[in-house]
Amino acid sequence: MYTVMLTCMLLIASIFISSVDIARARQTLHDSEVTNVTLMLEQIGTFGSKYAQANAGTTSAVSFASAGAPSWFVAWPGAGLYVRAGTSYAYTPAANLRDPAGIVAKVREQGLVAGVSSGTNLLDGLGNVVASLPSGIPNNSVVVVQ
Repeated sequence: MYTVMLTCMLLIASIFISSVDIARARQTLHDSEVTNVTLMLEQIGTFGSKYAQANAGTTSAVSFASAGAPSWFVAWPGAGLYVRAGTSYAYTPAANLRDPAGIVAKVREQGLVAGVSSGTNLLDGLGNVVASLPSGIPNNSVVVVQ
């Protein structure tokens, strides 16, 4: 009887510990995605900003290679770069992300303009228009403006 009770208690304890570990793993995965996508968008924006300043009359999508990204640079699936009148717009579809709002908030902490695209408007987390976007950026994308 004592052995059965001890076994049940150990089983319950191990299930509890496993659920805590799973929750921690999910949070770590979330934090990692937010950090990685934020850094990627900032890097793309930096490449794009240099390109946009050197080609101020350009309004178009720009490949990462044309913008000066190193050959080893790998972007998040669907990420892109658009330039217009000396400004760069780095973006990635929000549908590919677990927490688009978290990414926007983290980018804004760095002092950059960021939001989610809605047509040709860039919206902050409250739905306020924070910038006008070129028409080449897909709707519902997380966008960083530099």
